[in-house]
Amino acid sequence: LQFLYFIEPIMALLSLLCVAATAELLVVRKTEAIDHISDVRVTRDTAYFAAGVSGLVILDLRKFSEMEKIYEIETGKDARGVDEVWGTVFVADGKGGLVLVKQGTVVGRYPEPCTAVHVFGDTAYIRSTKGEILAIDATDATTPKLLGTYTGGSTGKPFVIRAIVYILSNDNEKKLQIIDFSNPSEPVLRGSVNTGATTVGGLYVSGTSAYVTTSSEGLLIFDVSDPSSPSLKANFTGSGAGGVIVSGGNAYVSDMDGLKIVDVSTTTPKLLDSYSNEGTPHVQVVRGAAYLAGVGFKMLDVRDANPGYLGKFDQPGDAKALSVSGDYAYILGRGLMQLFNIKKWRVDKAIKIEATAVQVEGITSYVASCPFFHVYTAPRPWKLKVLGSYRADPTQSHCVLSMHVVGTTAYLGFDHSEGFHMLNVTDPEDITRLGKYDLSHVNGIFVLEDTAYAVNAEGLTLLNVAQSTPTLIGSVKIPADARAVTANATRAYVTDVKGSLHAVDVSTPSKPTILGSLVLGGTIESVKMAGDKVVVSGSEGVQLIDVQNPLKMQRLDGYTSSVSVRGMTVVGNLAYTADVGMSVIQLWDENASPAPDGSDSQIESGSGDDDDSKVLTIVLVVVAVAVVLGAAVAGVVFWHKNQVVRDTRVMRSSNYPSSRRASDFSA
Repeated sequence: LQFLYFIEPIMALLSLLCVAATAELLVVRKTEAIDHISDVRVTRDTAYFAAGVSGLVILDLRKFSEMEKIYEIETGKDARGVDEVWGTVFVADGKGGLVLVKQGTVVGRYPEPCTAVHVFGDTAYIRSTKGEILAIDATDATTPKLLGTYTGGSTGKPFVIRAIVYILSNDNEKKLQIIDFSNPSEPVLRGSVNTGATTVGGLYVSGTSAYVTTSSEGLLIFDVSDPSSPSLKANFTGSGAGGVIVSGGNAYVSDMDGLKIVDVSTTTPKLLDSYSNEGTPHVQVVRGAAYLAGVGFKMLDVRDANPGYLGKFDQPGDAKALSVSGDYAYILGRGLMQLFNIKKWRVDKAIKIEATAVQVEGITSYVASCPFFHVYTAPRPWKLKVLGSYRADPTQSHCVLSMHVVGTTAYLGFDHSEGFHMLNVTDPEDITRLGKYDLSHVNGIFVLEDTAYAVNAEGLTLLNVAQSTPTLIGSVKIPADARAVTANATRAYVTDVKGSLHAVDVSTPSKPTILGSLVLGGTIESVKMAGDKVVVSGSEGVQLIDVQNPLKMQRLDGYTSSVSVRGMTVVGNLAYTADVGMSVIQLWDENASPAPDGSDSQIESGSGDDDDSKVLTIVLVVVAVAVVLGAAVAGVVFWHKNQVVRDTRVMRSSNYPSSRRASDFSA
C-alpha cells in the first residue's frame, strides 16, 4: 500500500505528459455570456457580435481575463449579420433593416429587411430576406442610400473585393456566383459554378481562390482568376457547412463540431489540426488567435512554427519599429531605443525615448517621435548623441507617423491635419523646412526619385517633390484606410486596415489605377520590396507575396508571430521584424544562409512539422518509461528498507537484550 501511495503522483505526472503530447490547440479564453450568436467580426482589439434579439454586442479583447463588454445595443428586431470599417459598425437586423452604429449609438438605418452584410470601402452590400443583393452607399452614415440591386436568389453572407461580389445561390444547384457591381445601378452576373452540394455554408475569397464550406462535399476550393469561368481546383472532405476564413496559407473551417485547420497552400489540402467543440459555426482569425462563435464565444491559440525563422531577441514590451544598417539594428520599444549588435547578438547601447519610426543610414539615424524629429550620430554605439531636432508646430504636439529620408531630404507624415513636410537635413544642427502639402493623418511615405507616395484614409497620393514645394501629381482611392506603401518605377503596393494588398499602376502618375488586390487578412502595418516580390508584416506575421502578375498575386510563404509585427526592414533575403523585440526571418534560401553569429537559433522547416511531432512523442514516451522504471525501483527499495526495519524490530524483541538499539543493526 505504501508503494501504491508513492507511485500515484508519478502516474498523475505520466497522464499529464500524455495530454501534453496530444493537445495542441489551447483555449485561451471563453465566455458563455453571449448566447445565440449569428455572426461575428473581430478586429485587432474588439469583437462585434450579431446576437439575435440581444442586438449588437461589443467585447474588449484586450482584457482577456474579463472579456469585458463595451456595449450591448438594442438594434431593433433580430441582429443576424455584422461588419465594421473605419469605426462604423453595420448590423443586418432582420426586419429592422441595416443599422449603422458609431461609438455605441445608432446613427443611421436603411429599412430593407436583411440577414447579412459585408462592407468594402464606403459601400455596404447586404443580402435581403428575399435573397437580393443591395449595394448601399454609407459615405454619410446618418443617411445611407441605395445604389443598386441584384435580384438573383442568394443565401449566406456576401464576400466583396472592390466592386466584385461573391455569393452562393439558394437554388437546388447551390452555385457560387460572381456579380460585378462596378456600375451599381446595373449589376451584372460575371460567372457562376455549381458546387454540387446539398447544403452550403461559409464563403471566403483570398487572391484568386474562393473557399466554400458544404455539408456533403466538405471544403471546396474554386479558381476565380477568370470570373467568367470559375472552376473547382481542390477539395477537402471531412468538414461541415460552417464558417471559413483563410490566413497564412491555412483555411480555418468551423462547424457544429468545432474547428479544423487545413493547409491549402498546395493543390492537395491536408488537415493540420482540429479542436472539438459543439455549436461554433462562425470563425475569425486575428493575430495568431482563432475566435469561435455560436453558443458562446471562445478564443484559441492557433500559432504554429513556420519555415524561415532564424533568430530572436526579446525585450520588455512590444517593439514598434526598427531599422538595420550594417551590423546594427535600431529597435524602438516602449520608451526605449536600443542599438542591437547583430553580429554579436547583444545590445550595445540603449536610450530613453518614446519614438514612432526610425531610419538608419551609416552612423546617422533619423528618429520620429511625438512631437519631434531627431537626427542622431553614433560613430561608436556608446557615443550615440543627438545632433539636431525639428518640431512642426511649437504650440502643438503633433506626432510623426511616418518618414522616409533620401539623401539630404527628410519626408515626414504627421497625424491630424499637419500633413506632409519636406525637410533639409544637410546640416542636422540646423534643420529647415523646405515645403508642406496638406494631407490628414499620413500613415505611410515612400519616396522614389522625384515622386513621393503618401497613404492615409483617403487612399494613395502621388506628390512631385523635385522642387522645394511639393505639388499634387495624382491620387487613387483605396477601399479601406491605407496603412503602408512601397513602389518601383511602374507600380506602387499599398496595404490597408482590412488586410488587403493592392497593386497600383503608377506608370501614368497623374492617373494611378488599382490593377489587382489580394486579401491576406488581419491588419498590415508594413510593406517592403524584396527583389521581384513583396513582403508584408502585421497581425498575421510576415508574408512573402508573388506580385509578378498583379491580377493573380499570391502568397508564397509566411511566418506567424505571437504578436503583431509592427515594423520591418528587409535586407537581401532577410527580414528583420519588430514584434516582441526583434526576429530575423529568412525569406528564401540563398545557398543556406546561416543564422546570425552568436545566436543559438536554428532554422525550422515547416515541412518537418510531422517529424518534429514524432520526435517529441518519442522523447515523451522515453521519459515516461524512465519515470515508471525509476518509480518501480524506488518502490522496491522503499519496500525492502521497511522489511529490514521490521525484521530488525523482531530480532530486537526476541533475541537481543533491550539495551541494544535497533539503529545498531540498520547498516
